[in-house]
Amino acid sequence: MILFLDPSLIRVPNDQAESYRGNWVWLLTGIFFIAFCAVCIFTIGRWFRRLIWIYNNVKPQSMRLLITINSDSDRTGYYAVFSGAQAEIEEPLWKVAIYNPRWDVKNLTERQVSAKVYCDPKSLKPAVLETDYGLLWSMAGSGAVEQLG
Repeated sequence: MILFLDPSLIRVPNDQAESYRGNWVWLLTGIFFIAFCAVCIFTIGRWFRRLIWIYNNVKPQSMRLLITINSDSDRTGYYAVFSGAQAEIEEPLWKVAIYNPRWDVKNLTERQVSAKVYCDPKSLKPAVLETDYGLLWSMAGSGAVEQLG
């Protein structure tokens, strides 16, 4: 939108500024990006409010949890893989993409630990994972939760 109003504010050379100033394409592009940001902020806020509601209102299930970390040059992905509550049940039931925890999850990558799993009542998919070390929040999106068993 600055390109539409006054391109010199973002150091566009004067000889090029006239081709930007008053051009409706730049105003519409700016409005589109502002609207897109508002939709993203609303959607993310709605998902986190839903996770908090699930944590406060749903009865958890006991399961065994193991964290896997996939690192490459672009990003690091954290996944929670969990199975039944009994130690003799080794077959994994779910794989959940989780938001990057604020606490160190390295010790959860080496062994299975017990966890409380809060499932979304609508989809019956895991949403919030509670361990002795802290909470883990599942990512939003249709591919974030995968049923394995």
